[in-house]
This record gives sequence, structure tokens and C-alpha cells, in this order.
Amino acid sequence: MHIVALEILTLVSLAILVSFHRNYQYDNRVIIDKKLTCQLKGIAIILVLLAHMTLMCYLDLRMVGNFGAIGVDIFLILSGYGIYKSYLKSGISKEFIIKRLKKIYLPFIIVIGFEVFWRIYRENVHYTIFQLIIFFTGFDLKRTLDGTYWYISFILLWYLIFSVIYKISKNKILNIILLFYFSYLFKLLRFVEPISDLSWQYSIHFIVFPVGVLIANYEKKILNLLTQNAYKLVILVLFIGSISVHYIFLYNKEYYWLYSLNLTIFFMVIAIFLQHLGFVSKLLDFVGGISYEIYLVEMQILIYFNFPSLVGGRFLGNIIEILACIVAGGILRVIIKAIERIGRKIF
Repeated sequence: MHIVALEILTLVSLAILVSFHRNYQYDNRVIIDKKLTCQLKGIAIILVLLAHMTLMCYLDLRMVGNFGAIGVDIFLILSGYGIYKSYLKSGISKEFIIKRLKKIYLPFIIVIGFEVFWRIYRENVHYTIFQLIIFFTGFDLKRTLDGTYWYISFILLWYLIFSVIYKISKNKILNIILLFYFSYLFKLLRFVEPISDLSWQYSIHFIVFPVGVLIANYEKKILNLLTQNAYKLVILVLFIGSISVHYIFLYNKEYYWLYSLNLTIFFMVIAIFLQHLGFVSKLLDFVGGISYEIYLVEMQILIYFNFPSLVGGRFLGNIIEILACIVAGGILRVIIKAIERIGRKIF
């Protein structure tokens, strides 16, 4: 079991490395350009997928089993960074809010609709109107339909908090303080019943979205630091991150969130450093481009299609499992694009 898991991890790592090429001109005016965003999303969804495969006992990959939290943190930092950059361009407007809701809800509703239909007509499960409402809004607080969809409610709450704060106040420092205040409230939610499982997830990732906004706020100062001390900064992050990660995680699980944040910064700094040198991965670019769609379908693939059992081999079965999640995410992206084209013609 351990050997198969290591083989899968090695193969995935080799596939990423082989797909690297050095002909990209990095946009040095920003910390995270569009290409790097896609690369980081690719890393994040791969970490999440491997972690969920470990959770479902397809893999015994305990050394990266906790990397799912790191993948989530990468997504949250990118969300905080991206929403602030969008805010600088257009402010908080009706179009600003609709754009984000459509980006989250359209793929989500398609997948939830299929999931509910499957369970009602194939598994004879019955849901109340209230349950259907919370399923389709993404606020399934008890995680009865799909435990991985806690992220939907979390990111929607952060978008709401950000929009209200930045609509009311223009004070940069005050807004940052308010964001971190609300993050502290998310941390306290772990004591709330009867949604302790969901609120525990909130409390792990409570601080990450504001960190993304903070990076975007002070981007120019950070860029100056990167320009002047790039190599020193990389070494410093690697050293501090590796030491603190092992110490904190092994001896004080109360600070699991800091363990996750440390490794998230580790991955992001390495990715930024490589992209500054012109290196990008074609595989990460492709997977990152459909990362949200993969996230929405990967747990359904893992639940309903046990390929290791179907093909009678763990190594081949897990490879097919990974490929099936990527293909399903790509198909969902095609469906979304088709619906958007039809919508534009009608409206």
C-alpha cells in the first residue's frame, strides 16, 4: 500500500517536472500574474485530490494526507489576492458581485443538481424543500450531501464580508484590521454546535483569505523585497517554514492552521521563484485552468467509481482515478461554456 502510494506520488511529480519549460516572460509588475495563478491552482487541486484519495483509503499516503489543507490555503490566498486586485479595477459594484456569484454558483448548481437527481432517483433518498435550498445555496452546514462543499459556504462568506467592508470603508489599514477580526471570529467557530465539523474546517483556514488581501495591498513593497533579496528570501522561508512546520505540527496540534499556512507559503514562494526564472509547467497550466471544476466533481468520482477495484490493480486503478477526475472536470468546463453561450444568445 505504501509502495503504491509512493509510486503514484512519484509519477505525478515526474509528470509535472517533465512538463516544465523555460520560455515564459514573467510579469514583474505583480507578485502573482495570471499564469502563476493557474500554476498554483494546479498544485492546489493535485494536493486536494491526493488528500481525498488518502481519505477514501485508495492511497495510504499519510505523509501528504494533510496536504489537502495546504491546497485549500493556496486557493484562499489566491482568492483574497484576486478579489482585491479586481476591486482596485472596478470597485464594489453590482457587476463585481454578480461576476463572482456566477463563477461560483453556475458550476456548483450543475453538479449539485446531478448529485441530488442521482440520489433521489437511483438511491431513493428523500429531501425536504429546506434541505434542497441549503444544498443549492452551498450552506449545507451539517455537510450531509458532500463534506467537501464546506469550501463553497466559506468562500461565499468571505466574498460577502469583503464586499461589505470595502463598500463602506476606503481606509486600507482599517479594512485589513476588520478582515482579520472576522477571521478571528471564524477561528472561534470551532466551539459552535451542532456544526462543529464544518466550523472546525473554518477554524483551520480562518486567517488565509485576509493574508491574500494583505499581500495584494502591499504588493509593491513585497516586490521590492523580492527584487533586492530574492535568493535570501527563498532560503529564509524554506528554513523557517521547515523548522516551524515540524515543531508545531508534531508537538502542538492546536496550531495546525500555522502548519498549513507555513507549507502554503513554502509552495507559493517556490512557484514564484521558478516563474521569475521563466519556468512554467504545461500540466499545471492545464489542470489549474479547470481546478474548480475538478474540485466539484472529484469526490463524486472517488465515491461512485472505485477504479482500483474495477481494474484489479491499485497502481493502475489510482492512475485512472486521477485521470477520471481531470476528464470529468474538463467535461464540466465544456458544459459550463456551452450554457454560458446559450445564456448570452437568450439574454
